[in-house]
Parts: sequence; structure tokens; C-alpha cells
Amino acid sequence: MPATTSTTLASDVRTFIAQETLMIAERALRFYQFGVKAKLPEQFGTTFQYTRYNRLALPVTTLTEGTAPAAQTLGITVVTAQAQQWGGIVTITDVAELTIAHRPLIKGIELLGYQAAETIDREIHNVLSSTTNINYLGAAASRAAMATTSVTETDIRRMVAELRNNGAMGLEPAEGGNEDPVLGDNFVGIIDPFVEMDLQTLAGWVSSVQYQDAKRMWNGEAGTYAGVRFIRSNHIPTLTRGASVTTVTAVTAGGSMSGASGAETSYRVRMVITGVDTQTQYERVIYDHTTVVLNASTAMGSATNTGAINVTVPTVTGFVYNIYITNPGSAAASTDTARLANGGSRIAAAGQATITDFSSSGALVPAALNSASDGVHLCYFIGKEAYTVVNLENLRSYLTPATESDSDPLLQRRTAGWKVFFRAVINNNDFLGKLEVPSAHD
Repeated sequence: MPATTSTTLASDVRTFIAQETLMIAERALRFYQFGVKAKLPEQFGTTFQYTRYNRLALPVTTLTEGTAPAAQTLGITVVTAQAQQWGGIVTITDVAELTIAHRPLIKGIELLGYQAAETIDREIHNVLSSTTNINYLGAAASRAAMATTSVTETDIRRMVAELRNNGAMGLEPAEGGNEDPVLGDNFVGIIDPFVEMDLQTLAGWVSSVQYQDAKRMWNGEAGTYAGVRFIRSNHIPTLTRGASVTTVTAVTAGGSMSGASGAETSYRVRMVITGVDTQTQYERVIYDHTTVVLNASTAMGSATNTGAINVTVPTVTGFVYNIYITNPGSAAASTDTARLANGGSRIAAAGQATITDFSSSGALVPAALNSASDGVHLCYFIGKEAYTVVNLENLRSYLTPATESDSDPLLQRRTAGWKVFFRAVINNNDFLGKLEVPSAHD
């Protein structure tokens, strides 16, 4: 006999929506707390300047009786930071507020808070990542030359010795914190959870739980080793390698990429694609280098032709892609340093960009990875006054009032947002170090 089932009455089944919402993956943000804080006053432009007087060279000869030595000239080093403005908003309609189970305006304000903090942390990281004081696992000469093993005691001690030899001092307690005479003797290291697991396998690692009642703790402190108090952060990008999967074609018009004559087959550019994480906007994937030959067979024509190249970027979603190229030239010139191409920034997955010329002012390409590497982890070693965070305008939050206005006479929407005007700057590369290593735990 016919039976009435739940399928028959599916349109009358109600969906239960839990009052609580699921948590999002939170980022441990660590970089802001260790920078010197500086304020850029209003009406003084956007450039902040530090001045450091250089050391005087030591004398090399003894004094001659009755004769004054030659006077020395004072010299200075200038450190500048150009403040940048960042911000974000969400707009919620009145209909959404009236009909959605969880109040979207409240959730939007919460998520904007995460966004603001993570943006500040990312921008400070990106500045520190540009330090010229870089060491690689096992004292390798480059990122590509590193072995695929994990960090060792020698790697940490080498970084500490280098900073101490440079004259760097350990970080002192933050203003208003409990006095800790030991803290000033230690550098701070910021590492990701993978490197933290590697360090825990080394003899001599001391977990923070063993001294947390005796010392003032930094936010996120994981432990100490070889004169460094290590702080855990999951907001440091891991660099990974991608095999070259690009499609490149040459066209005869629309640019200034000269091709070679039919007799030459070595006129080329070297191209590097990188993947930028769409969530964090960190450049995380570095694809293998590709050599593009620009000669008659690729329809570029003669060496005086003004052509372009079309580049199709990888198809992996969750990333946008940057394209770096070298200046077109001979086979030897193809080893030139690649720079971010004009029109080659943040191309959508599977999208195509037309590169019309080499950009001599474009950003430099990130260094290549070892072809056997699963990933490169970035570790930062910080001494006193290594970097400054300059604020022209501190972080501010905004929420439009729940009243009608000329632009919204029926009160159909409300907007929440944040804004900050700041920039980080490296004060002295001698007081800051970056160690790049693989990990046994990724």
C-alpha cells in the first residue's frame, strides 16, 4: 500500500541552524610586539626618518708629541619609512540583518578585526623578510643549494654568534612589564610550528612550561635554546616549489619585446612564475624557471620588431600569479635577475597576461628553491632596536550609525570598517637575521 515518506514531504522539513557559529582558523600574530614603536606626527608628510651616527674609525698611529692628530669627519646613516594606509569594510543590508539567522553585522565586525590585525602582521613580516642578513641551512650558499634536512644546533648557534658579533643586544622587557634581568641577554626568534617541532628534537631545548612561573613570557613563547627565546607563529609563509606549467606564445605587435633574426636562435628571456595566496596575499609558491626563445620560429620577427609574449599562468585555484622576466637578450643575458613584469601582477588562475616589455624597476624575483625541496621555512632572529613600526594614524574602527542619511535615506545598509596608516622599517640589518631551513615535520 502507498506510504507517505519524508521524501514526499521534504518541502515541509525545517532546517535547524545552531545558534553558535563555528570558529575560524586564527592566526598567531607576533611581529608587532617586538618592533620599536614610533609616532609620525600629523602635518609632517608620510616619511619618517631615523638618523644613526656612524662609528669613528680607531686610530692606527700613536700621537706625535706637540702635534694634534688629523680631525675626523662625522658620518650619518639615514633610515626612512614611508607610511602606507590600509583598510577594509563590509556593508550589510537591512534585509540581511532582518532575515539571516546569525547577525551578519556583528560577525562582519568580528572578522574585520581579524583582517586588520593580520594585515598589519603581514606587512611587518614582508619588511623583515627583505633583510640582507640571511643564512641558509648548513651554511649553504643559496636557497637552491640547501640540503633537505631540518635545522640543527649549529644553524641556531651560527645565527646567535653572528648577531652578537655584529653588536646586537638582546631584547629588554616591554615597558611596564615585570623586570627580568635574564631576558635582556636573549634574542627573540619567531618560527612556525614546523620548525618548533624540529627544535624540540634538539638536546638542550627548554620548553616554556619549564620556566613560565619564573620569567616574564612573551606572547606565544614556545621555549628557549642557545640564547634565543622562540615565539611560535602560524602567520609565516612556507615557500614551496612548483614545476613549470606555463604556456607561452609570442606575438608580433603590442609591445617592445624584440625578437632575434632568423639566423639567431639564442635570443631569449628567462621567466619565473610565483603563486600568491589569495587569503593572506603571501607569495608562497615559486615555480621553476622557464626560458622563452624569441626568434623567427616564434613569430617575433627581426631584432628590431616590437612584439610581446602571452603567458598563461597555472590553473591551481586559491592563488593569483605574478610573472617575472629578465631583459631580453642573448643566452648569457638570460641569467640576468628577473623582475616583476609589466602587466604580470596577480593574474587569476588559468588566466593570461600579455607582457610587452622588461620592467627595470619591477620587484626582484624571489630566489629559487632546491628542486628536491618540499618547502622552505623562514625563521627570524631579532635583537634590540632591529626594526621600528611607525604609526601616522593608529588602527581605527568605524561603524555607520543606525540612522538615515542623504546617501541612505531609508536606512537600507550599514557599513563597518577599519583603517590604519603605518609602516615597518628595518633599523639595522646587523641586529636582525633570517634563517631559511626545510623541516622534517611538513
